[in-house]
Amino acid sequence: MSADRLVAAARAVLPSSVPVDVIRDAGTLTDLRIGRSRVRAGWLVRGWPRQVREALSTSPQPELLVAPVMSPGARALLDEAGVGWIDETGAAQLAIGSLFVSRDGSPSRAPAAKASWKRATLGVAEAVLSGTEPTGSAVVQTTGLSVGSVSRALAYLAESGFLAADQPRGRLNARRILDADGLLDSYAEAVPALRADLELRVGVVWRDPTREVIEAASGWEQAARSWAATSSLAAAVLAPFLTQIAPLEIYVEAASLADLQLAAREIGARPVEGGRLVLRPFPGSATERLCETVGDGVRCVPWPRVYADLRQTGVRGEDAAEHLREHFMKEPAHG
Repeated sequence: MSADRLVAAARAVLPSSVPVDVIRDAGTLTDLRIGRSRVRAGWLVRGWPRQVREALSTSPQPELLVAPVMSPGARALLDEAGVGWIDETGAAQLAIGSLFVSRDGSPSRAPAAKASWKRATLGVAEAVLSGTEPTGSAVVQTTGLSVGSVSRALAYLAESGFLAADQPRGRLNARRILDADGLLDSYAEAVPALRADLELRVGVVWRDPTREVIEAASGWEQAARSWAATSSLAAAVLAPFLTQIAPLEIYVEAASLADLQLAAREIGARPVEGGRLVLRPFPGSATERLCETVGDGVRCVPWPRVYADLRQTGVRGEDAAEHLREHFMKEPAHG
């Protein structure tokens, strides 16, 4: 199956006059004939920096890597290593013999998250990855989701191979994490596909964001409006990273653009095109319920959500996300 997708992706970005065929499919790497050249190609289920580093550490090293979508960080790593790449959006950067291809691709062609990932499933995954025991009763209590939503989400995660059920029967039977890495990867892939487009950029001149967000948030607290930091603002207190990443992002209790505009006024900020601070509605009730206050008073969404949001902020954001992941995944979260 991966060999077929390798061939299809290569044919999609190469001139029709250039033949692409499989010479040998060895499982991990597939030898392709592209034009007159023999190329060692590898398929990545996810084209993220971690998966690219793993692929580049193998021997023999691939000469071409293909994935559904190559993230900015993955592209940068491959360009630095001199390894060609293609993704299924139609983007590519490769040099084979006298053939050179450089294409931007079409993000609209990126594969969507599996339909079984719902907002409730995201909340359940956040709870489990954050340390909640993966049993129905524990997750219901932690997330505030309904018994039905939790049981369906846990069943889907078990069917996907991320959780293992200790007993075959019962909607709320005990489970344990079987594949924490796979669960986080699949979750992070689903987050942007399910995120609402509603957002508001506002202007702030914070020199010390982790301190000044606490001062600004007093306006939300006076208005009884829930809020929580994510992305680089949350990562700065959860697992500090040397590089500051823009934009700053905060989830607030809001249901419309008018609500976001009111939330901005409550902290003395005004909408500005390209503003440094992005305000968004909470992605779900479970995420809002799982928030915790960290450090001197920065309220943060659960770390898996921070990880997923960081991954959407470019190369430096992906680096910070991997730093956060290493910090929290040293020991698998089993509750």
